[in-house]
Amino acid sequence: MDRIITRTPCTCTEYDYECDIGYFRKAGSMTCSKQQSKLSTEAQALVDTERKNNMCLHDGYFTESTGYRLIPGDLCTPAGGAALGPKLHHCSGWENHHIVGYCGLTAILIAGLFFFKDSMPDSINEAL
Repeated sequence: MDRIITRTPCTCTEYDYECDIGYFRKAGSMTCSKQQSKLSTEAQALVDTERKNNMCLHDGYFTESTGYRLIPGDLCTPAGGAALGPKLHHCSGWENHHIVGYCGLTAILIAGLFFFKDSMPDSINEAL
Protein backbone atom coordinates (compact mmCIF):
# COMPACT_ATOMS: atom_id res chain seq x y z
CA MET A 1 0.00 0.00 0.00
CA ASP A 2 1.39 3.41 -1.03
CA ARG A 3 1.57 6.18 1.49
CA ILE A 4 -0.36 9.35 0.53
CA ILE A 5 1.52 12.58 1.13
CA THR A 6 -0.43 15.82 1.31
CA ARG A 7 1.31 19.19 1.25
CA THR A 8 -0.43 22.36 2.28
CA PRO A 9 1.31 25.71 1.82
CA CYS A 10 1.87 27.56 5.07
CA THR A 11 0.94 31.19 5.66
CA CYS A 12 3.71 33.64 4.70
CA THR A 13 5.78 35.31 7.38
CA GLU A 14 8.43 38.01 7.03
CA TYR A 15 11.04 35.22 6.83
CA ASP A 16 9.56 34.13 3.46
CA TYR A 17 10.60 37.44 1.88
CA GLU A 18 13.89 38.97 0.80
CA CYS A 19 14.62 42.58 -0.13
CA ASP A 20 13.58 43.56 -3.64
CA ILE A 21 16.08 45.00 -6.13
CA GLY A 22 17.12 48.48 -5.00
CA TYR A 23 16.44 47.74 -1.30
CA PHE A 24 18.66 46.44 1.50
CA ARG A 25 18.49 45.14 5.08
CA LYS A 26 20.75 46.37 7.83
CA ALA A 27 22.42 43.64 9.86
CA GLY A 28 20.03 42.27 12.48
CA SER A 29 16.97 43.97 10.94
CA MET A 30 14.02 42.52 9.00
CA THR A 31 13.14 45.92 7.46
CA CYS A 32 14.05 46.52 3.81
CA SER A 33 15.09 50.13 3.14
CA LYS A 34 15.33 51.82 -0.25
CA GLN A 35 18.87 52.40 -1.49
CA GLN A 36 19.88 55.90 -2.55
CA SER A 37 19.54 56.25 -6.34
CA LYS A 38 22.50 57.57 -8.31
CA LEU A 39 20.06 59.14 -10.79
CA SER A 40 18.70 62.66 -10.42
CA THR A 41 15.11 62.97 -9.19
CA GLU A 42 13.96 63.88 -12.71
CA ALA A 43 15.81 60.98 -14.34
CA GLN A 44 14.42 58.51 -11.79
CA ALA A 45 10.89 59.82 -12.42
CA LEU A 46 11.36 59.28 -16.18
CA VAL A 47 12.64 55.73 -15.61
CA ASP A 48 9.69 54.93 -13.31
CA THR A 49 7.15 56.38 -15.77
CA GLU A 50 8.62 54.44 -18.69
CA ARG A 51 8.61 51.21 -16.65
CA LYS A 52 4.94 51.73 -15.71
CA ASN A 53 4.01 52.54 -19.31
CA ASN A 54 5.72 49.39 -20.60
CA MET A 55 3.96 47.20 -18.05
CA CYS A 56 0.60 48.86 -18.80
CA LEU A 57 0.98 48.34 -22.54
CA HIS A 58 1.70 44.62 -22.10
CA ASP A 59 -0.22 43.60 -19.00
CA GLY A 60 -2.91 46.21 -18.27
CA TYR A 61 -1.48 46.79 -14.78
CA PHE A 62 1.78 47.82 -13.18
CA THR A 63 3.48 46.78 -9.97
CA GLU A 64 4.92 48.98 -7.28
CA SER A 65 7.59 47.52 -5.03
CA THR A 66 7.03 47.55 -1.30
CA GLY A 67 10.72 46.73 -0.84
CA TYR A 68 10.12 42.98 -0.47
CA ARG A 69 9.75 40.01 -2.78
CA LEU A 70 8.90 36.39 -2.07
CA ILE A 71 12.01 34.21 -1.99
CA PRO A 72 12.13 32.22 -5.27
CA GLY A 73 10.68 28.74 -4.79
CA ASP A 74 8.81 29.71 -1.60
CA LEU A 75 5.24 28.39 -1.82
CA CYS A 76 3.68 30.12 1.19
CA THR A 77 0.25 31.77 0.97
CA PRO A 78 0.27 35.57 1.51
CA ALA A 79 -3.46 35.66 2.35
CA GLY A 80 -3.92 35.78 6.11
CA GLY A 81 -0.21 36.24 6.71
CA ALA A 82 2.54 38.66 5.79
CA ALA A 83 1.60 40.07 2.38
CA LEU A 84 4.76 42.07 1.74
CA GLY A 85 5.01 41.56 -2.03
CA PRO A 86 4.50 44.21 -4.71
CA LYS A 87 1.26 46.18 -4.99
CA LEU A 88 -0.70 45.80 -8.25
CA HIS A 89 -2.28 48.90 -9.79
CA HIS A 90 -4.77 49.03 -12.66
CA CYS A 91 -3.54 51.17 -15.57
CA SER A 92 -6.54 53.45 -16.03
CA GLY A 93 -5.18 56.81 -17.14
CA TRP A 94 -1.75 55.39 -18.08
CA GLU A 95 -2.64 54.11 -21.53
CA ASN A 96 -1.62 57.21 -23.49
CA HIS A 97 1.18 58.69 -21.39
CA HIS A 98 3.89 57.24 -23.63
CA ILE A 99 2.21 58.62 -26.77
CA VAL A 100 1.98 62.10 -25.24
CA GLY A 101 5.64 61.88 -24.19
CA TYR A 102 6.82 60.86 -27.66
CA CYS A 103 4.66 63.50 -29.37
CA GLY A 104 5.97 66.18 -27.01
CA LEU A 105 9.56 65.14 -27.61
CA THR A 106 9.02 65.14 -31.39
CA ALA A 107 7.49 68.62 -31.25
CA ILE A 108 10.46 69.93 -29.25
CA LEU A 109 12.93 68.44 -31.73
CA ILE A 110 11.11 69.95 -34.73
CA ALA A 111 10.88 73.36 -33.02
CA GLY A 112 14.58 73.15 -32.21
CA LEU A 113 15.46 72.41 -35.84
CA PHE A 114 13.65 75.52 -37.05
CA PHE A 115 14.90 77.70 -34.21
CA PHE A 116 18.54 76.80 -34.88
CA LYS A 117 18.12 76.55 -38.67
CA ASP A 118 20.16 79.69 -39.33
CA SER A 119 23.14 78.38 -37.35
CA MET A 120 23.27 75.00 -39.16
CA PRO A 121 25.67 74.24 -42.04
CA ASP A 122 24.24 74.93 -45.54
CA SER A 123 24.12 71.21 -46.43
CA ILE A 124 21.64 70.57 -43.59
CA ASN A 125 19.58 73.71 -44.35
CA GLU A 126 19.14 72.55 -47.96
CA ALA A 127 17.69 69.26 -46.72
CA LEU A 128 15.12 71.14 -44.57
